[in-house]
Amino acid sequence: GFNFFPVLWILFTTPPITLIFLCVGIISFFLGRKEKRSVFILWLLWFLVPILRVTIPGSSIYGGVRQISEFVPAMALLSGLGAYQIGKWFSKDRIIPLCLILIFIWPIFILFKLHPNENVYFNFLIGGLKGAQSKNFPSWGNSIGNAYLQGIRWINENVEEGAKLSLIQGTRLNVPPILVRKDIDFSGIHWSGINRGGEYLMDLTFNDTAREFNYAWEYVDKFLDPVYELKVDGVSILKVWKNDFDHTKKEYQFIESTYQSPLIIKKNVNLLTVDLNKETRLSRIKLIFTPFKGCFPITTSFVEISSDGTSWLREKDWIPYPQINLKSNIQGNQIEFYFAGINARFLRF
Repeated sequence: GFNFFPVLWILFTTPPITLIFLCVGIISFFLGRKEKRSVFILWLLWFLVPILRVTIPGSSIYGGVRQISEFVPAMALLSGLGAYQIGKWFSKDRIIPLCLILIFIWPIFILFKLHPNENVYFNFLIGGLKGAQSKNFPSWGNSIGNAYLQGIRWINENVEEGAKLSLIQGTRLNVPPILVRKDIDFSGIHWSGINRGGEYLMDLTFNDTAREFNYAWEYVDKFLDPVYELKVDGVSILKVWKNDFDHTKKEYQFIESTYQSPLIIKKNVNLLTVDLNKETRLSRIKLIFTPFKGCFPITTSFVEISSDGTSWLREKDWIPYPQINLKSNIQGNQIEFYFAGINARFLRF
C-alpha cells in the first residue's frame, strides 16, 4: 500500500507556523489566484512530486526524508506565499506583518535550545522528541551522525590513557580516527561481548530501522549501564558503555560457567536440535564437527530457540556472522554462536 512515513515525517518535523503558512499558501492558490498561475503550479509540483515518489505503493525511504530534500525550497516558497497572503488579507492592520515576523522567534528559540542537535527536532503534534520515542516513530532521534562528535569529545576528556574504543554499528566514516585522542586504541576490533574485555563502546541509540549486529545491541542494552548519555529533550540519542564487570548491571554480574547437565542431540536431515533438559540462561554455544566424505561444508545457517520445543524464535544474527571482534562465528570446523543472556531449553541449527 501507500507509504505515509515521509508525509508523517514532514508533518511532525516541520515548525507548526511553517505548516500553517504552507496550508494558507496552497489554499490561496486554489481560491482563484490567476496572476502568475503557472509559477504556482510549478511550485506545487516541485513540492509534491519528490514526496509522492516515495509514497506510492512499492516505494520506500528510511532515516527521515533527507533523500528528498529538494521539496524544502518549494515548501519555503509556498509558505512565503501563505505569509504574504495573510499580510494582504489584513493589509489595513499594519501590526500583522510585524506579528508574522515575531512569531518565528519561538521556533528559533527551540532550535537554539536543541543546538547542536537541531536535526532531531519534532514538533508538538507528536509531543516532541520524547513523544516520537514513546510512539516508536521510525528513526526518531536520528542525528544523521551529528551526535558522534559530542560522544568523541566526552571520550577524549574522560577515558583513561590507553583505553580501547569500538563502535557498534558505525564506521570510521562516522568517526574519523584523527578526531580520537592519540593514545586511545580505535582499531575497531575490541568488541569482546561476554568476555568483558574492558573496551569502551559508543553509538547512536535512535530507532534505526536498518540496525545490524543484533547480539551486540542486545548485549549492551541488557547487560551494561552506560557511562555517558547524550540526551536531547530527555531522550538519549547516543550512549557510551564500558564493557567490564563493574559497569555490568547488578542482575547480570555473574561469571560465565559451562553447562554441566547431559544434552540430548537429535539430527533430522539438515536440522540439528539440542535439548538442555531444562530452561537455561544462554551466553554462547560451541559446536565442533568433523567433516567426512560426502558432507558439504556449512555455508549458511541459522539458529532458533524455544522453551517448549514447539514455538520457535529465530535469532537475528546468522551463521556466518561477525558477532565478536569482527570475526565470523564459524571458523574451520567450529561454530561459536553468542546469545545475550536469553533463556531457552531447546536450540535448533
